[in-house]
Amino acid sequence: ATGTYYIGKTAEAEARGDTAAMRVAIGTAARFAPADLFFVPQYEARWRALMLKQPNNFSPDEKKAMIDEGLRQTDRALVLNTGFAYIRVTRAGFYGMAQENGFMPDGDDRAIVELKKVLKADPLSLEARYALSYIYQRRGELKEALNVLGEGLNWPRPKGQPEIDFMVSVALLCQTTGNQECYRRLIDAARNIAIGY
Repeated sequence: ATGTYYIGKTAEAEARGDTAAMRVAIGTAARFAPADLFFVPQYEARWRALMLKQPNNFSPDEKKAMIDEGLRQTDRALVLNTGFAYIRVTRAGFYGMAQENGFMPDGDDRAIVELKKVLKADPLSLEARYALSYIYQRRGELKEALNVLGEGLNWPRPKGQPEIDFMVSVALLCQTTGNQECYRRLIDAARNIAIGY
């Protein structure tokens, strides 16, 4: 019970971007939780991902060590819960960071494999769709990026601001690819939904 409580505190700290509080909460959760609680390695990985996104002065060696340990923690979490697709989103993020920093030349390819597995298991995962679309955009594959995001319109979406943000993201990709009709239709729909809320 104590381990579960502090995992909740870890998630709250992550949502605030508070890496120090997140570190303390993970350590406390690990102390009290059963050894096979997959949330502990999951959040160990997510803490490293959050640290790497903060303005910092990590050396290349430190970045590589953080990425390697993050991947090791996601591997551990998947051993403990093979069916939890969300962990693969975190792992894909590390693969992407590894490629961007020159540590893994096939990092994007590995990330794409992971994210496709997530969407096969959970097509409602907007985080996986955003991540996969971002990789395709970075590679200049705009049609693929639009397909990935656009398919998300076929599924129920979180209500409120996340739904509006998602529709606008798809609309902007339509505009980038030159499909003005799609852009206008989605922007109008997003506006109407926003007015409804």
